[in-house]
Amino acid sequence: MIEEKDILTDAIHQQSRLLADIEVIDACDIIKDTQGFKAVPDDFVGKRRIDIGLDNRPRRWWGMISELNQREKMNDRPWGKYEVLLDDGSCKVKKITVNPKCRLSYQSHQKRAEVWVVISGHGKLTFDDDVREVSHGAIVMIPFNAKHRIENIHDTDDLVFVETQLGTYFGEDDIKRYEDDYGRQ
Repeated sequence: MIEEKDILTDAIHQQSRLLADIEVIDACDIIKDTQGFKAVPDDFVGKRRIDIGLDNRPRRWWGMISELNQREKMNDRPWGKYEVLLDDGSCKVKKITVNPKCRLSYQSHQKRAEVWVVISGHGKLTFDDDVREVSHGAIVMIPFNAKHRIENIHDTDDLVFVETQLGTYFGEDDIKRYEDDYGRQ
């Protein structure tokens, strides 16, 4: 685990600025920031020099943490992407963008319910084997264990909706997939 004290321990003075060399050993290393612990992705592996500055605040280190936080919020998927807008323990809110002619897996969640609000685009919603079209302003309530999926039926425009998750657990591993166009289990 890499912590602030490790950075300062390895620090050296150079040109009136405090610099530190750190080495991220592998992607399992964890760094601590003000928002908790973060896993280090593979492309951060290797030696890095950080500029602690005259006030002992690691400027580039915090930039790295900020980049990790941003990566954690934005997630690319084969059907599009999602951005985490809020994750505070009581709920998780995502902005989800579905690419044209793509769809999410047909899935359910044991530990959370979801509310979707369609912001833009046109889609086909499958909800416990019923199918209906949705567009701007549609609100969809998905209870625990309900099978659901959404498909972007447009040829060129994205389908965008905001998903609010409510329940006891919001991890991506609380997904039971029944069908998936991308071979995921």
